[in-house]
Amino acid sequence: MPAAAHPILWKALPLATVAGLSVWATHLLIQATTPHSPTSPPAALAPPAAPLPFLQQWCFDCHGDGASKGDFAMDATEPLTEIQWDKIRRHVLLRTMPPDDKPSPPAATREAFERSLLTWQASLPDKSGTPRFRRLNRREFSNSLDDLLGLAPALGDLPEEETAHGFDNNADLQPLPPAALERYVTVTRDTVRRALLPAPVPASVRRYLPTEFTGSGGPSPDAEIQHETESADPVHVAITLSAAGSYRFTLRAYAHQAGDEPVQVALMDSAPQPLRAIQRSRPGELSALVDLPAGASTLSFRLANPFNDPTHRDPHRRTRRLLVQNIYLEGPLEGDTAPTPSFIQRFGRLPAPKASRGERIRWAGQALDTFGRRAWRRPLAPDESLRLTTLAGEAMAHGLRDDQALTIAVEAILTSPHFLFLPDPVQSDPAQRAYASAARLSYLLWSTLPDETLLTECQSPWTPARLAATTRRLLADPRAAAFARNFAGQWLQLRNTTAARPDRTLFPHASPEIRDAMQQSSEAFFLHLVRENEPLLRLLDADYAFLNAPLAAWSGLKELPADGGFKRVMISDPNRRGLLGQPAVLMFTSYPNRTSPVLRGKYVLEALLGLEPPPPPPNIPTLEPKAAGPGPPSVRAALERHRSDPACAACHRAIDPLGFPLEAFDAVGRPAGTPVQDQTATTFTGAVLHQPVDLMEWLIREQGGRIVNHTAERLMTYALGRGLTAAEKQMAHRLVEQCGGRQARFRDLLIAIITSPVFRGEVPSMPQSSR
Repeated sequence: MPAAAHPILWKALPLATVAGLSVWATHLLIQATTPHSPTSPPAALAPPAAPLPFLQQWCFDCHGDGASKGDFAMDATEPLTEIQWDKIRRHVLLRTMPPDDKPSPPAATREAFERSLLTWQASLPDKSGTPRFRRLNRREFSNSLDDLLGLAPALGDLPEEETAHGFDNNADLQPLPPAALERYVTVTRDTVRRALLPAPVPASVRRYLPTEFTGSGGPSPDAEIQHETESADPVHVAITLSAAGSYRFTLRAYAHQAGDEPVQVALMDSAPQPLRAIQRSRPGELSALVDLPAGASTLSFRLANPFNDPTHRDPHRRTRRLLVQNIYLEGPLEGDTAPTPSFIQRFGRLPAPKASRGERIRWAGQALDTFGRRAWRRPLAPDESLRLTTLAGEAMAHGLRDDQALTIAVEAILTSPHFLFLPDPVQSDPAQRAYASAARLSYLLWSTLPDETLLTECQSPWTPARLAATTRRLLADPRAAAFARNFAGQWLQLRNTTAARPDRTLFPHASPEIRDAMQQSSEAFFLHLVRENEPLLRLLDADYAFLNAPLAAWSGLKELPADGGFKRVMISDPNRRGLLGQPAVLMFTSYPNRTSPVLRGKYVLEALLGLEPPPPPPNIPTLEPKAAGPGPPSVRAALERHRSDPACAACHRAIDPLGFPLEAFDAVGRPAGTPVQDQTATTFTGAVLHQPVDLMEWLIREQGGRIVNHTAERLMTYALGRGLTAAEKQMAHRLVEQCGGRQARFRDLLIAIITSPVFRGEVPSMPQSSR
């Protein structure tokens, strides 16, 4: 880029809504004006009301009425925080509290406590101050640039994401320190220039000899290695260039003088230049800058002032002659100047070379309006359009080519907070709310920008019926694979599949290609459940899987044609059905050299039931090395000894039984042939499980309602891009009821969330429960 363009970048800085550095300032403004602070301690809740009778009856013996076992009192002066309430809820539901030596409430009473706790929390004023903006995460950012420019930056070039509430699209924890911001700006600039501007081409010098010349004249009678011409007809040289641009055309020659004028030579269409060299041993050089296209072209020169004086007494001065030794072509001097195919595809042909400045600026304005509408996911306001067009016009005035000038404005668009941040529709101007909702929908299902159809639909406010129809269209599109990859990939932890590293000695066939196929298989399975509107609980008992030929052969299930595609395959063995029978889940919940009932049980509690067990006490030793071999019996024996420690027993009694039935599979998800007695366990509800199918049936039978409600909470959290308030959790549960409760179906529930008032940006009307 020419040095003259540098002042333009400084002049662009006052454009607060479009200049790249404004991202930082705007982000700081958001943090300063939003009451929510992801790093601040959770707000304390008011003293309990509705749950108090349960606590008094079952908890106050140790944690109330003056007692504070474990230095924890429920009726202390300071009210309990949300984190403390959630810890109480999980202890009650997992039966880890009250302890074994105390009276225990029945299951129905425990479930009623959870409902009354949520109802009471939902009735309190919301003090969380939910974020008004969320930043595109790095996958969304990369996908969006790919859609806009046809070139995606590598995820590894962008800062790592932090997660909140289980997802990396969550506005509750999206720090953007100066170093990360600078990285985003740098990656954006580099991606824009690689996508839209010609690649740098180093200048080189080409030499052309007289033997390559055609046209007027020919070899000199006095020196055949020179080309001699006496007429004004041009001499041509055929060339082929790899890049268009500005070149320096140099002719090395000397002249036979005749008449009073020096020999005049015209290079291409440039004005004639005098050549005063008249000695063969000291030829002169003439140069001109010429713009040449890429590909085949022609250089030309001519004697501009031929002259004959046949009567002159000196025979050497009777005819004016030009004798050329060779030609040099140096360039491209400023790199390739031809607009790239990618640029033309997005912005059309450049204005004609002789177009006026006004015509060029109007072209830039129209191009930027179209591009900005897609990038900012809404039409540009007149003042925004004017500032961007002015920026491009100033770049042109400083000598930049039209494509370079437009690229500067594109960089401003893509480093603007209007691109990097998604506003919550509830905070959007009513005229823009439909666009904010459409962007939220597009990033939910596609992890990228709305398409043209979706933007066009925003010209009128969304109704639930239109939004539902659009949701079905987006789900049917191939881009909806991103929903499985990014939502299910985090909720069900499928992203951990390719990160697993099974021991190569014990599992030599679990290659990276097989691990990648495992993840794709689970993602295809989830997406099928959503698209086909299967019941949510089909996630656990589906009698089919999606396999390609290598994975099918590796699993020993069926031979498939080696065409690379994933096909639906029926699963006859009930123990291998559903999510918990899939190799991906079984592998990433294992250690490299052995299975882990603890990891598998913890996965069931967290991912499916939403009951994350308490963290282990400090300084708890790991399994003894002698018990950590590949054999499941030694693992079970070690865990039995582990549970003998009172500090470990309560939690492990809830965790381990949910993992023991899955000991039927080895550490990479294939049947292990483990004796049934080594798989038998008793759950925290008292159910006895022997095989994986028993675990699946127990989850559906006794925990189905909890699983469906937890799924709704996960969907709504991901859809809104932030943590849920208690009222929103209650709304998610009511949407489940509207969709059939335990029989709710995936797509129905997803559409119910998308058409809900909170997703569309309307203030939800939640009835207040009595305290």
